[in-house]
Amino acid sequence: FVDPQGGLWVAMAPGQLARYAAGKFTAFHATDGWSMKPALSFARGRSDDVMIVDALGVTHQFRDGHFDQVAAAAARTTGRVETLTVDAAGTVWAPSAERKLQVLRGADWEPFVPAGDASPPTVENMAAAKEKGLWIFDGQHLRLLDGGRWTRSIKGAPELASGSVACVMEDSSGSLWVGTSRAKLFRFGTNGPPQEFAAPSGFPPGHIGDICEDREGNIWVASMGSGLIRLKRSVFQTFGLAEGLPPEPVLSLAEDSSGRLMLGTLEGGMFVMENGRF
Repeated sequence: FVDPQGGLWVAMAPGQLARYAAGKFTAFHATDGWSMKPALSFARGRSDDVMIVDALGVTHQFRDGHFDQVAAAAARTTGRVETLTVDAAGTVWAPSAERKLQVLRGADWEPFVPAGDASPPTVENMAAAKEKGLWIFDGQHLRLLDGGRWTRSIKGAPELASGSVACVMEDSSGSLWVGTSRAKLFRFGTNGPPQEFAAPSGFPPGHIGDICEDREGNIWVASMGSGLIRLKRSVFQTFGLAEGLPPEPVLSLAEDSSGRLMLGTLEGGMFVMENGRF
C-alpha cells in the first residue's frame, strides 16, 4: 500500500510493520501505538491518513506518526473485519467475517443494506470506483453501489458466475479490470462486450493476485504463476530474471509518488522497479 505522501507500507510476520520512504525503512512498535499483530489490510483515510486492520479485526488510524484505535473488532452481528476499502468520498467499508457488507460510522461497524434489498450483500471482493461508489463482487455478480443503491451491473463473463474473481480495479478511463484465479484477465469498457485475455491471446498462465495502472496508463498484473506482467499498447510483456526479478509469485503491486513500481512477492521480499529493472 502506498500512502498519499508516497510512502510504501509493508506488513511482515509476526506482527511487524514498516514504512519505506526516501530510501529507508521506518519500523513501528507498541510505543507508536501499533498492536504488534499482523496487518491484514491498508486503506487511505478521509484526511489522507492511513487506516490499517490487524489480525484481531481492530481498525487503526495512523496520523502524525502515531496509531490510534478507530474501531474495535466488530460486534457479534457483523463479525471480525479483515479488509478495508475507502471510497472516493472517504467512507470506509469492509466485509464482515461472514462476508457481509458493513460501513464504519463513528467508532462502530454497521451492516449496510442497499436500497431495495432485504439484507446486506455478500462481499467476496470489492474495490473503490475512481469517481464515486464501490464495486462489489458477491460471488456471482459484479455491481456498482453508489448513493446507497445499485447503479450498474457487469455481465457477459462466465467467470463472474463461477466465483473465481480474485481482484478488481477501475482504470482512469472508467474501464473495469477483473483478474481471476483461473489465469484470465477481463476488461469491461463503458460500452460494448467484455474483452478477455487468456493464454491464447498472449497472456501468461497463473492465478492473478493484483492489478494496477501506472501514470502512463499501462496495466500491470501480479501473477502467482508468471510473476509480473505488463500490458502496454495491447502487448503483454513478462518481467523476470533478465530484469533482475527472481522467479517468485508476485502478490501485490503499487506505484509510488515518483512513478516507481513496487511489488511484494511470496518469499523474496519487496522489489522496486526503476528504469525497467529491479
